[in-house]
Amino acid sequence: YDPASANLSNARVQFYHTSSLPEGARFGHPLMNPMHPESSVTIRDVPDVPVLVAAAEGDPLLAGATKYVDTLRLFRDNARSEAPGSLAASVEFVESKGVGHCFHMFPENAPDEASAVRGALTSFISKHSYPN
Repeated sequence: YDPASANLSNARVQFYHTSSLPEGARFGHPLMNPMHPESSVTIRDVPDVPVLVAAAEGDPLLAGATKYVDTLRLFRDNARSEAPGSLAASVEFVESKGVGHCFHMFPENAPDEASAVRGALTSFISKHSYPN
């Protein structure tokens, strides 16, 4: 086992992504991308709950994650201006620099970045948890 080779390459992420889609479907297919114009899911279908999206600079899914966050923020901002008090849940985004997809699963490869993303997740959970 070589932890340095454990990070998923862009090619491997795309392989796994397209392997779960209908034959002939390409990366970014509507079944896997809610921002795709042909997706059956729209931004209106996202529940009004706090959202944390974490992505890595070297992740082939980064562009989609960024677009999702931007679209959700814009949708919620527009909804708030039309009906103050609605869709008030936060949308947070964490981008880890210099690492690839699922890097945090192998923290020995990027300990500082893995610690930072775990800290962001812990903070998000603490901030949005309800008392038992």
